[in-house]
Amino acid sequence: MKMIKRIIILLGILAILATENGAWAGAIESDKSRLLGMLLASQYTQLDREMSETQRAYERGTIGDEQLLAAFRSFYITDRTVEPKLIEWIEKYPKSYAARLARGIYYKYVGFEARGDNFTDKTSDEQFTGMDANFKKSIQDLLDSANLTDKPILSYLHAMDIGKNYGLIRMNRRLLDLANEKAPRNFIVRRKYLFTLQARWGGSAEEMSSFVRECKGAGLPVEKVRELDAAVTADVAWKLEWEHDYVGAQRKYEEALAVLPDDPDIISRISWVLIRQGKYSAAVPHLSRLLEIKPNNTYALANRGVCYAQLKRLDSALVDYMKAANLGDAFSQNEIGTFYWHGITVPRDKALAIQWFRKSAQQGNDAAKRNLKEALASGL
Repeated sequence: MKMIKRIIILLGILAILATENGAWAGAIESDKSRLLGMLLASQYTQLDREMSETQRAYERGTIGDEQLLAAFRSFYITDRTVEPKLIEWIEKYPKSYAARLARGIYYKYVGFEARGDNFTDKTSDEQFTGMDANFKKSIQDLLDSANLTDKPILSYLHAMDIGKNYGLIRMNRRLLDLANEKAPRNFIVRRKYLFTLQARWGGSAEEMSSFVRECKGAGLPVEKVRELDAAVTADVAWKLEWEHDYVGAQRKYEEALAVLPDDPDIISRISWVLIRQGKYSAAVPHLSRLLEIKPNNTYALANRGVCYAQLKRLDSALVDYMKAANLGDAFSQNEIGTFYWHGITVPRDKALAIQWFRKSAQQGNDAAKRNLKEALASGL
């Protein structure tokens, strides 16, 4: 019942939105830091001028939609200290598309963070409530922003992410149609819509392939169509992985990776199916590549630690586990505790081991709970 209420609320808000007119990676990270620095320093005039000019450059055709998307990645953040600054930016420039969009993006990411990464049955009502509250604020900002520019394709794109989370298939199609009306040859909203058709979201490779054929008719560049086809191949791989056909999944992920070599999701998935097959040496380069793209990715750190441990490279495993543990990864915290409890490549320190077991156990890690119980029972 609560889920139904959430869907009804978001459906109503999205319906309003749908009727309105509405070396590169390193450079992006550097620009993100610069723009966030301007925001935190309350340099709203300069920030608004720059971000608004980016939107106008897209509308003039000076830059493409992927460059536009990259520019606004600066607001893919969840730091709560940013919220009052975004509010002040809007108060100073209430008609700024960039300001409204930026805050809408921010609330979307805060909503996903509030929900967490666990399956539904392991997610609390409190987490869902936090997600819903932030998604509602995000949608309102995206709704408002859609009225403030001629081509609000990023508003549609980010609203589609929320619609995907609630399974609003028809609404996402309406958002796609609106984006295509405003920007007939846009790529990024089509790509986002394709992702909503993935098997993991209730779609299928057949639906994805049908949509790619539709995209071909829109006159997209050949290389962009190849990227969409590769996304379909990756979805086939995901389904094979779900069915525990890791060999087949690996083969399909390799095909997709040949076209999309820097796609973080495909890199993480192929590393996982390699680990499931015990191919630890083959998984390490993929995990290392993922860390080049996302240096603090705890999945990559923890699983490269696993690979190193299996390959008897325990010093390297400890380094990765420690970094992931300090970033809050419960699995790695338990592994660090195990290293100290048994004195694996480090001096044996039971008190320190217990500290790490406790940190992990407090996050719900079952292995850590057992280790902590046994460690406390054994005494120091």
